[in-house]
Amino acid sequence: ISNLFFKSSKYIQKDSALERAVLKIIGVQEFPQNENQGFYRVPCLNPKFIIICENMYFLTLTIARQNNVELWCAGGNNTKPFENISNIPLPIYYLCDWDYDGLKIYERIANRIECISDKKSSLMLITPNGKKESIVATSDYHNSQWRNDLSFSGLNPNQYSKEQKDFILELMKSNEWIEEESNDIGLLI
Repeated sequence: ISNLFFKSSKYIQKDSALERAVLKIIGVQEFPQNENQGFYRVPCLNPKFIIICENMYFLTLTIARQNNVELWCAGGNNTKPFENISNIPLPIYYLCDWDYDGLKIYERIANRIECISDKKSSLMLITPNGKKESIVATSDYHNSQWRNDLSFSGLNPNQYSKEQKDFILELMKSNEWIEEESNDIGLLI
């Protein structure tokens, strides 16, 4: 809801009048609070590959299933469920916010998936096609900052293709980020 009507899916602040209004409209008492527990999977009959989404927005769309893509989501910084996966039978990709925090989460999940011996592929990062946003202009609801004091923002350059590294450096230089939900997943598939 926040992504549809505001600048970002992260716009609705906890305990605000806006949050209470949205909860009332959708008919629930509170948003789920069980961090580091959930793992959601949207299966399809003949999956060609898996996309892990950082946020749950894409799980609500049918376009992935219509294109034989299985979606997984553990939610943002929730990497713990990946410790309980023993095999990955399909090529696997990752779609996330392209900011410092989102890319650090990708690195942690990629490292965990590398430890799984029964997998079809290593985790591959999807280069976004979403809209760039100013970190300064979105600072009211987005607080992931590039680490300009560190080389490559402290990210591991070995985890990215040359094109992805160039893109990250461009985002750092312009102090911008790309929110996962702004991507056109149909075009990415």
